[in-house]
Amino acid sequence: MKYTFATGRVTAFATVTGAARFVQTAAEHVLWADAAGVWSSTSDGDRTLLGNASSVRGLTSDGSLVYWAQSSGPEDVFSDVRRLPFGGGDAETVACHLYAVQSLRADGAALYYDTTLGEVLGKVTLE
Repeated sequence: MKYTFATGRVTAFATVTGAARFVQTAAEHVLWADAAGVWSSTSDGDRTLLGNASSVRGLTSDGSLVYWAQSSGPEDVFSDVRRLPFGGGDAETVACHLYAVQSLRADGAALYYDTTLGEVLGKVTLE
């Protein structure tokens, strides 16, 4: 759903498959993951499928690229991190086999993640 401050109205924004997770804004885009994959949308609801990953463990952006951690399924505790520009294209893997990823943050120079272990904060330096 989308709330517009100027009008005070709530309207339908985008259709999701299953539940939307990791909903956030970055630059002029709305990002989220659902059972169909990772999505980027402009504020008017024009959306782009960035990746068809079904087991997303975290999602973030540095303002120009979208990053997400994906595993092969719910039982897999390891994740690969992929990235793409907002408009889509071919996803690039930037990190492999990260253990127990729970959330991601990016600042353009590095990707930071915490784990379900609670004692681990990781960093992946980006090129």
